[in-house]
Amino acid sequence: MTAAPDIRTVIVPTDFSDYGDAAIPHAFRLAKDYGATVVLLHVIDARRTPNPLYAHYYPMTPPEQVREAEARATEALRARIPEPLRDSGRVETLVAQGAPAPEILRVAAEKKASLIVIATHGRTGLLRLALGSVAERVIRDAPCPVLVVR
Repeated sequence: MTAAPDIRTVIVPTDFSDYGDAAIPHAFRLAKDYGATVVLLHVIDARRTPNPLYAHYYPMTPPEQVREAEARATEALRARIPEPLRDSGRVETLVAQGAPAPEILRVAAEKKASLIVIATHGRTGLLRLALGSVAERVIRDAPCPVLVVR
């Protein structure tokens, strides 16, 4: 018989879609059971959401727009924290910038994550091949176990 895993830090990335948010309740439930800290993570991928007004003049999104996006994302993450946990010190919100899979992996390594809980859109076949799968890349290269929620 093996010992129960030592889960101290649970990373749960979300893109704020219904699919992305599906992993959040699972992460909080596991964190409660193990007395772990939850890191709610959102990655801003400026390459995928360029501002059409600036596209011809700036190759990247202007810094002020990035700061605004970070502030909105931080508020959206805080809104996803259950009320009893809001001031518990057991939940951290983090907004990163870059490609989602590498940033999730970077944060997991940096925070010494015990577990990543990530949702998948459940795409298959050509759609997944064309778009790639963040969850698949995270599973493949994660420094810790990954729980995938469909």
